[in-house]
Amino acid sequence: MWLTVIIACVLFVAASVAILGFGYQQMEQDRREKAEAVLARAPLAREGYCPLCDAPLRRASTVEQVVYEVERRIDAELQDVVQLLGRPAPEGLRRLYRASA
Repeated sequence: MWLTVIIACVLFVAASVAILGFGYQQMEQDRREKAEAVLARAPLAREGYCPLCDAPLRRASTVEQVVYEVERRIDAELQDVVQLLGRPAPEGLRRLYRASA
């Protein structure tokens, strides 16, 4: 008798797990279909334009342009610091500034 009860409980648990598994699988399939439908209706992003507001983006810079801009900003800030200190720029800074300009 106990064996029958144990077998019935095992079958009940196995059926419950199977039902939960199939339910989860169906929910995932519904979610996937909804996501695909949203993506199918979405406008395509154009290169060079913002995907949210469709505004034109700034052009891409080369590595050399970025390095030059960073060096220029560093030199400008060094000059500002030197002016704030009220002393003439040391010879090393003058040479560095002339070399990058």
